[in-house]
Amino acid sequence: MNLYHEIFEEYFSCLKRVVLRYTGFKFYSLVLLCCLASSVLLVTIRTRVLSLTNLLNGIWFEYLWTFWSSHLGFLLVFALIFAAVIIFNILEGPFSRRVQLPVILSRQDIRTERMLSRLNWHLSGAFLASFLVVVPIVHLWLPAWYNATVFVAGFVSSFVSAWVGWARSCDREFIHRLGSYRFRGTPSFDTASMGAEPLEVKQELAHYDRLQQISPINARVREYLWHGSQNHLWQGLREFYESLASFFQVPAVWITTHQNTTKAIRHALKMCVNEDTWVITTDLEFPSVLKTIDDVTPAERQSIIEVKDSHLRERLDYREIMDMVADEVKRLAAASNATRLVVVLSHVTYLTGAVLDIHRLQEKLSVDRNRILLIVDGAQAAGNINIGRSFIEACDFYASSGHKWLLGKTTLGILIHEPDNVYKKLDLDLEQIRDSTLPFSHIDYDFGDYRGETVDLEQIVSLNAMLMEFNAMDPMAVADHNRSLARLFKKLVTPVRGVFVISSPVQSGIVSVRIKGARAVADALESDFDYIGQVVESDILRFSFHYYMEQRDVHRLVEALNNVMNRESLNYAQLHRAVISEL
Repeated sequence: MNLYHEIFEEYFSCLKRVVLRYTGFKFYSLVLLCCLASSVLLVTIRTRVLSLTNLLNGIWFEYLWTFWSSHLGFLLVFALIFAAVIIFNILEGPFSRRVQLPVILSRQDIRTERMLSRLNWHLSGAFLASFLVVVPIVHLWLPAWYNATVFVAGFVSSFVSAWVGWARSCDREFIHRLGSYRFRGTPSFDTASMGAEPLEVKQELAHYDRLQQISPINARVREYLWHGSQNHLWQGLREFYESLASFFQVPAVWITTHQNTTKAIRHALKMCVNEDTWVITTDLEFPSVLKTIDDVTPAERQSIIEVKDSHLRERLDYREIMDMVADEVKRLAAASNATRLVVVLSHVTYLTGAVLDIHRLQEKLSVDRNRILLIVDGAQAAGNINIGRSFIEACDFYASSGHKWLLGKTTLGILIHEPDNVYKKLDLDLEQIRDSTLPFSHIDYDFGDYRGETVDLEQIVSLNAMLMEFNAMDPMAVADHNRSLARLFKKLVTPVRGVFVISSPVQSGIVSVRIKGARAVADALESDFDYIGQVVESDILRFSFHYYMEQRDVHRLVEALNNVMNRESLNYAQLHRAVISEL
């Protein structure tokens, strides 16, 4: 009985969703068709020009042809009045704006979209045909002043149609993709994945690969790396650092590049940590960052605050985390003779997407600022949320990634720090630090004197191509776009059976959900739908929403996740019944 009840509920909810999607959609066309039918009946009854017999044997169509062929001026005016509305209908503007999107899409959503699309074309034709028939009827019905009637009817109908199509938009804003780069294939919802690669980046790398095949470090390649190419986005190493500086809104001399974000943080830690240093962090940091802290700092000089479990269970939000870190820093400053306290924190946590309030931390610290060094991991921030120069200036070191949210090819670490202030606080020599970095790792590197090993700048060439895209967009618009998609996903996925959202509130383009058997669900999403999420814990699946995605991608992801969860639930129910029957 329960099985039939579930089937009935499923089909009833499917029907309800279709009705909701069609509610109010082009109702004015249906009204016009009703007006046409009533007008034909009234004119047939009241006049002798038409009769039911004439209507059926074709004389009526001859009359329509005669009327419009003798009133070409009215036909032209009429066509101009309604052309915009008709074109708007054909382009499915009213559908995309007024459709009331369901909370969970049905399993037949693609089929439903095709049906509504075909219906849109038919109603657009009926919209035009109904007026072509109604106007001559008005002429027969009110011959003395049909000119004014036609004008008023046309004007009012155009106004109503436009008002329905544009002014009465859906309550939920339709979220379009940003940027101009072209992406092919299924979007990747994993920031660590290389699945999202625009065609523009592929073209850049194809040209670079052709040069590399000639000789990895010959004169032609060196000329290309230093001065760029007029026919490609790459304009040389200095221009790359200037583009990177423009994106982060800082001077280019503040930036050094490294193998990956973890190596960038290691570079900062090695400059900061001495025998008299305490390192304070939380267990929310990325595992490789915690491993780096353990490698660089003695265990007795580490203070790792345990907040992970409480944060994942939503008992501890981002503000309370900052308060706990501030209290620990003040405690160590008062209890220890350490001359230096190094705080390592994420800007955006990789587990839940929470944005940690560094300014709140600084406001609560009453310790001498010369004793405190702040290293911020922004691997999940750049390209996801708006950073801004003021935030970077509040940090001593800001590390980020060029291959995650910025969609560069292969890994690249970015480290931003103000040399004058930081090196003065650390009592270090700038030239000695710069000389110890990797080749081509800063804007002032002497490229002409390089005689070292063969290098591969694929990650820099690809990131440079992506920076052209990001610098053409407003960073605030990108951050709002990502956050809007993430909030829409949270709203749509909350009713899905077996899925529990733990990213609350949604502050960035990351949403993490708790799912039993997250690995199996992620594998099913990838194998059946080509959607890639990231399993960050045994029961936590993370989804990231980028600037090149749109609302449609979120709905398709929710539909796929709903299908997978229903399938998993059905398999579990079948297994449960089998076990019960055996018992």
